[in-house]
Amino acid sequence: MSTIFKASTYNEAKLFVIEKLNLSLPIYLLDLLHRGANGKSYLLRDIESLLKDKGYCVKREVCEVFTPFQGKVIAESNAIHPSMLKNSHCFIVDMSSLRPMETVQIHK
Repeated sequence: MSTIFKASTYNEAKLFVIEKLNLSLPIYLLDLLHRGANGKSYLLRDIESLLKDKGYCVKREVCEVFTPFQGKVIAESNAIHPSMLKNSHCFIVDMSSLRPMETVQIHK
């Protein structure tokens, strides 16, 4: 069954993702408000070497046609697809509430 985690800060999202990498399950980074600039892509770049070391495949902007992933995949999406909830064992990180400035300020 899927686990949905609603991140309130970039660092909270990052720590959650890093903690779940050892479980070898798909991870989806969501932006349900479709506005972008909430840190999904930055997070993937920020932990790129760790993802590579753990053997994760990165899929960017999975939104139009959803195919459930198996195993070590981390993907961006702008919608929760029904198959994410009922057919897959995965982690969903909702980053919708992060504002663009929160992500930028962390890195100054």
